[in-house]
Amino acid sequence: RGLGDVYKRQVLEALVQFLELSNQAVGDALSNLLMVEACLRVLNIGVNYWHNLFTDLPSKTSKVVIKDKSKIRTTNDETKVITPQGLQHDIDAVCSTVADSRAFVRPSGTEDVVRLYVEAPKADDVARLTQKLSEAITKNSDLNLSLIHI
Repeated sequence: RGLGDVYKRQVLEALVQFLELSNQAVGDALSNLLMVEACLRVLNIGVNYWHNLFTDLPSKTSKVVIKDKSKIRTTNDETKVITPQGLQHDIDAVCSTVADSRAFVRPSGTEDVVRLYVEAPKADDVARLTQKLSEAITKNSDLNLSLIHI
């Protein structure tokens, strides 16, 4: 093995450790801020340059009140719904109607609600997707859901 292989392994190990610091789907503001600071230092990039690389898309967070939040289960990174079956398919189908859009549904950690996060290139797309996704969620009649915009 050459030094290049050792270096690549060290970089990969550092990257894995770095990614384990924060939940990339939901995030923790403080750890995310520290992660950004570390990246900027390693890459020798200033804040202004970095800021100009990113375009914030319109987004909306809503909550859906339910009787039993345990009926909604997600993957560990909270980016995909596991149960009820079919809900993730509906989310993907709705998001496929707008390029560069995404949505996440996850149970709240503190309330009997489901959080719905929608992001798209245009605000009117966000509003339309939010409405369609809330309908997709509420069609699971055993959940007794209602949408609340926050």
